[in-house]
Amino acid sequence: MLKNVTAGVSTYCRRCARFYSVVGLDTVSQPRSVPPTIVLPSYHKNGIPPPRPQAIDIKSKDQISLLRDAGHLTGEILDKVISMAEVGITTDELDRYGHDLITSRGAYPAPSTPGSSRRGILSVLTFSIFYNGVFGDCCTTEVIGKGDEVTYSLRDVTKNSTLDAISQCRAGIPLSVVG
Repeated sequence: MLKNVTAGVSTYCRRCARFYSVVGLDTVSQPRSVPPTIVLPSYHKNGIPPPRPQAIDIKSKDQISLLRDAGHLTGEILDKVISMAEVGITTDELDRYGHDLITSRGAYPAPSTPGSSRRGILSVLTFSIFYNGVFGDCCTTEVIGKGDEVTYSLRDVTKNSTLDAISQCRAGIPLSVVG
Protein backbone atom coordinates (compact mmCIF):
# COMPACT_ATOMS: atom_id res chain seq x y z
CA MET A 1 0.00 0.00 0.00
CA LEU A 2 1.33 3.42 -0.94
CA LYS A 3 1.41 6.24 1.58
CA ASN A 4 0.70 9.89 0.87
CA VAL A 5 1.68 13.01 2.77
CA THR A 6 -1.21 14.97 4.21
CA ALA A 7 -1.50 18.04 6.40
CA GLY A 8 -3.30 18.26 9.70
CA VAL A 9 -0.84 17.27 12.41
CA SER A 10 0.22 20.16 14.64
CA THR A 11 3.70 20.84 15.95
CA TYR A 12 4.98 23.58 18.23
CA CYS A 13 7.77 25.90 17.07
CA ARG A 14 9.74 27.07 20.12
CA ARG A 15 11.45 29.88 18.25
CA CYS A 16 8.14 31.32 16.97
CA ALA A 17 6.12 30.32 20.06
CA ARG A 18 3.21 28.99 18.00
CA PHE A 19 1.69 25.81 16.56
CA TYR A 20 1.95 24.91 12.87
CA SER A 21 0.31 22.23 10.76
CA VAL A 22 2.78 19.73 9.38
CA VAL A 23 2.60 16.75 7.08
CA GLY A 24 1.57 13.25 8.10
CA LEU A 25 0.82 10.00 6.21
CA ASP A 26 -2.30 8.96 4.34
CA THR A 27 -3.13 6.36 1.66
CA VAL A 28 -2.83 7.30 -2.04
CA SER A 29 -3.71 5.73 -5.34
CA GLN A 30 -1.53 3.33 -7.28
CA PRO A 31 0.82 4.68 -10.00
CA ARG A 32 -1.05 5.83 -13.09
CA SER A 33 -0.60 4.27 -16.51
CA VAL A 34 0.81 6.04 -19.55
CA PRO A 35 -0.58 5.45 -23.07
CA PRO A 36 1.69 3.28 -25.27
CA THR A 37 2.04 6.11 -27.82
CA ILE A 38 4.07 8.26 -25.41
CA VAL A 39 7.87 8.18 -25.69
CA LEU A 40 9.34 7.10 -22.36
CA PRO A 41 12.56 8.37 -20.78
CA SER A 42 15.47 5.92 -20.56
CA TYR A 43 15.02 5.41 -16.80
CA HIS A 44 11.34 4.37 -17.11
CA LYS A 45 11.90 0.61 -16.80
CA ASN A 46 14.68 0.41 -14.22
CA GLY A 47 14.36 3.76 -12.42
CA ILE A 48 18.06 4.54 -12.91
CA PRO A 49 18.79 7.85 -14.63
CA PRO A 50 21.60 8.00 -17.18
CA PRO A 51 25.01 9.12 -15.88
CA ARG A 52 25.61 12.86 -15.76
CA PRO A 53 27.98 14.28 -18.33
CA GLN A 54 31.49 14.92 -17.04
CA ALA A 55 31.61 18.32 -18.75
CA ILE A 56 29.10 21.07 -19.35
CA ASP A 57 26.77 20.00 -22.14
CA ILE A 58 26.43 22.89 -24.60
CA LYS A 59 22.99 22.69 -26.21
CA SER A 60 22.31 23.37 -29.88
CA LYS A 61 19.64 25.86 -30.99
CA ASP A 62 17.34 22.91 -31.78
CA GLN A 63 17.88 21.40 -28.31
CA ILE A 64 17.22 24.78 -26.69
CA SER A 65 14.01 25.07 -28.69
CA LEU A 66 12.92 21.60 -27.49
CA LEU A 67 13.74 22.54 -23.89
CA ARG A 68 11.80 25.79 -24.24
CA ASP A 69 8.76 23.91 -25.65
CA ALA A 70 8.87 21.39 -22.80
CA GLY A 71 9.17 24.22 -20.26
CA HIS A 72 6.22 26.11 -21.74
CA LEU A 73 4.07 22.97 -21.75
CA THR A 74 5.00 22.22 -18.15
CA GLY A 75 4.13 25.80 -17.15
CA GLU A 76 0.75 25.61 -18.92
CA ILE A 77 -0.08 22.38 -17.09
CA LEU A 78 1.06 23.77 -13.73
CA ASP A 79 -1.16 26.85 -14.23
CA LYS A 80 -4.19 24.61 -14.91
CA VAL A 81 -3.44 22.43 -11.89
CA ILE A 82 -3.03 25.51 -9.64
CA SER A 83 -6.48 26.71 -10.73
CA MET A 84 -7.90 23.44 -9.29
CA ALA A 85 -6.11 23.75 -5.92
CA GLU A 86 -8.52 24.63 -3.13
CA VAL A 87 -9.29 23.58 0.42
CA GLY A 88 -10.37 19.94 0.53
CA ILE A 89 -8.82 18.87 -2.80
CA THR A 90 -5.99 16.42 -2.24
CA THR A 91 -2.83 16.81 -4.23
CA ASP A 92 -3.37 13.19 -5.25
CA GLU A 93 -6.43 14.53 -7.10
CA LEU A 94 -4.33 17.38 -8.48
CA ASP A 95 -1.68 14.85 -9.51
CA ARG A 96 -4.34 12.80 -11.35
CA TYR A 97 -5.60 15.92 -13.14
CA GLY A 98 -2.03 16.94 -14.06
CA HIS A 99 -1.22 13.39 -15.20
CA ASP A 100 -4.22 13.40 -17.53
CA LEU A 101 -3.29 16.84 -18.92
CA ILE A 102 0.32 15.77 -19.48
CA THR A 103 -0.48 12.50 -21.23
CA SER A 104 -3.20 14.15 -23.36
CA ARG A 105 -0.45 16.39 -24.77
CA GLY A 106 1.79 13.42 -25.61
CA ALA A 107 4.24 13.89 -22.75
CA TYR A 108 5.45 11.50 -20.05
CA PRO A 109 4.67 12.68 -16.50
CA ALA A 110 7.58 12.44 -14.11
CA PRO A 111 6.55 11.56 -10.54
CA SER A 112 5.37 14.30 -8.20
CA THR A 113 4.73 14.35 -4.48
CA PRO A 114 1.04 14.26 -3.54
CA GLY A 115 -0.42 15.61 -0.31
CA SER A 116 -3.65 17.29 0.71
CA SER A 117 -4.88 20.84 0.52
CA ARG A 118 -5.99 22.23 3.87
CA ARG A 119 -6.94 25.78 4.75
CA GLY A 120 -4.00 28.16 5.05
CA ILE A 121 -1.41 25.53 4.17
CA LEU A 122 1.60 26.49 2.10
CA SER A 123 1.72 23.89 -0.66
CA VAL A 124 4.54 23.30 -3.13
CA LEU A 125 3.29 22.03 -6.47
CA THR A 126 5.91 20.53 -8.78
CA PHE A 127 5.50 19.06 -12.24
CA SER A 128 8.14 17.48 -14.46
CA ILE A 129 7.54 16.09 -17.92
CA PHE A 130 9.50 14.25 -20.60
CA TYR A 131 8.51 15.71 -23.96
CA ASN A 132 10.16 15.35 -27.37
CA GLY A 133 13.25 13.79 -25.78
CA VAL A 134 13.87 16.48 -23.15
CA PHE A 135 12.60 17.34 -19.68
CA GLY A 136 10.50 20.31 -18.62
CA ASP A 137 10.23 21.08 -14.93
CA CYS A 138 8.58 23.80 -12.89
CA CYS A 139 7.11 24.38 -9.49
CA THR A 140 5.33 26.99 -7.45
CA THR A 141 4.46 27.58 -3.83
CA GLU A 142 0.84 28.49 -3.19
CA VAL A 143 -1.28 29.22 -0.13
CA ILE A 144 -4.34 26.97 -0.14
CA GLY A 145 -7.35 28.78 1.31
CA LYS A 146 -6.76 31.68 3.66
CA GLY A 147 -3.34 31.75 5.30
CA ASP A 148 -1.88 34.00 7.96
CA GLU A 149 0.58 36.84 7.38
CA VAL A 150 3.62 34.63 7.99
CA THR A 151 2.43 32.09 5.40
CA TYR A 152 1.92 34.75 2.71
CA SER A 153 5.24 36.37 3.59
CA LEU A 154 7.09 33.06 3.24
CA ARG A 155 5.45 32.45 -0.15
CA ASP A 156 6.36 35.95 -1.38
CA VAL A 157 9.95 35.85 -0.11
CA THR A 158 10.44 32.44 -1.72
CA LYS A 159 9.06 33.64 -5.06
CA ASN A 160 11.09 36.86 -5.02
CA SER A 161 14.28 34.99 -4.11
CA THR A 162 13.75 32.64 -7.03
CA LEU A 163 13.12 35.53 -9.43
CA ASP A 164 16.21 37.36 -8.12
CA ALA A 165 18.35 34.25 -8.69
CA ILE A 166 16.94 33.78 -12.21
CA SER A 167 17.70 37.42 -13.04
CA GLN A 168 21.40 36.71 -12.33
CA CYS A 169 21.59 33.82 -14.80
CA ARG A 170 23.46 34.70 -17.99
CA ALA A 171 26.57 33.71 -19.87
CA GLY A 172 29.79 34.24 -17.94
CA ILE A 173 28.23 34.56 -14.48
CA PRO A 174 29.47 31.96 -11.93
CA LEU A 175 26.73 29.85 -10.35
CA SER A 176 27.90 31.09 -6.94
CA VAL A 177 26.38 34.47 -7.84
CA VAL A 178 22.98 32.84 -8.32
CA GLY A 179 23.03 31.37 -4.84
